Amino acid sequence: MKVILLVSATSQETDPLVQRLDRLEDELYNISDNVRLRRLICGVGMLPAAVRIAGHLAHNSYEMALMAGIAGCFHNSVPLGSVLRIISDQMPELGAEAGDEFIPIEKMGLIDLNSTPWQQGVLPELTPEDLSWFPNIPRVKGITVNTVHGNEKNIRSLVARLSPDVESMEGAAMHFACIEAGQQFLHIRSVSNYVVKRDRNDWNIPLALEKLNDFLYASLMEYSDNNK
Repeated sequence: MKVILLVSATSQETDPLVQRLDRLEDELYNISDNVRLRRLICGVGMLPAAVRIAGHLAHNSYEMALMAGIAGCFHNSVPLGSVLRIISDQMPELGAEAGDEFIPIEKMGLIDLNSTPWQQGVLPELTPEDLSWFPNIPRVKGITVNTVHGNEKNIRSLVARLSPDVESMEGAAMHFACIEAGQQFLHIRSVSNYVVKRDRNDWNIPLALEKLNDFLYASLMEYSDNNK
C-alpha cells in the first residue's frame, strides 16, 4: 500500500480535493485499492509549518509528500489560476538591516548555504524518483516570507536581489523539513494574485483553489493508474 502525504497551510486549500475522495479515518482518504492519501494541515506561516511538518515526519514516512496551496506571483504574464511546481525555495528575510542596506544571513557568517539542507543558497526540491505520472507544468523559484509583500519599493529591491517567481508563507518550511527527514516531495502552488501594491480586488482566490484542486485530483488519479 502506497501512502501520500498532502500538506496545506489551511483546510480550505485542499477541502475541494478530499471532498471528492472516500474518507477512511481521521485525515486518511482512499484514492484507489493500493493508494491512500493522508492530509496534514500545517497552519499559516513558517514557524507552525516547520514544527508540524517536522514533528509529523519524525514519526511517519511516505511514498511521497505534496505541499499544495495558493501563492502570489511576481510575473503578471502568468495567468491567475496557473498551477506551478516550486523546485526551490528561499527565506529572503533572513539577515540583518544596516540602514537602508539588507545583509543576507550568509554574509554575516552565521549559515553555510552550501551545507544540507541548503544547496547553493536555496532549499531544493527532493524529487520523487518516478515522475512519469506527473504533468509537465512550469517549474519556478519560490520564496517564503512572514509578511506578504505589498510595498512597491520593497518588491523592486527583492526582485533585483533574488529574482523570485512566487511567494508563500510556508514553502521553505516544507522544503527544509522534508530534506532533513529524507522525505521525497513536490511543492505545488496555484497563482491567486500578483505581488504588487496590495489590492484584494485584483485577487482571485476561488479560481486559484478550483484550478489547484482539479490539478491535484487529476494528478493523483494518474499516479494511482501508474501504480496499479
